Amino acid sequence: RLRYPDHPHDAESLVIVGDHGFIIDKRIGLAQVWRFQLAGAPEQILENVATFAIPAPVTGADCSRDGLWLAVSHPFGVHVIPLVNGLVNADPLRAKLLSAPMNLTREAVTFAPGGLFVATESGELRWFADTWSSQIP
Repeated sequence: RLRYPDHPHDAESLVIVGDHGFIIDKRIGLAQVWRFQLAGAPEQILENVATFAIPAPVTGADCSRDGLWLAVSHPFGVHVIPLVNGLVNADPLRAKLLSAPMNLTREAVTFAPGGLFVATESGELRWFADTWSSQIP
């Protein structure tokens, strides 16, 4: 059982990186990232470890297989954020916005070889070819 230290937060995004799980809440403007240990106690208080300036509620997230990128989906598209030694040290100021037509039902994102897929509630699937790894050192 996981609990926030202050009050419940609206969140839909869960990412697993190494020995930790990360929940990204849907706060508009400043999404908070909460961490917990996968092999931790059955009851844990989530730890706030980062805040990302995202212009809309985060509805999905994924970490690339190589651990170098975090993708977060929201109604305006996807932000791809470079990671430096894990998600806690992400560099949101160097994020790349992959814009797409606004879609209030954009719900999930996942990395795949050569890019990433974004899905909507209605089953629409959109492909974004990797244009970020060569633009963000």
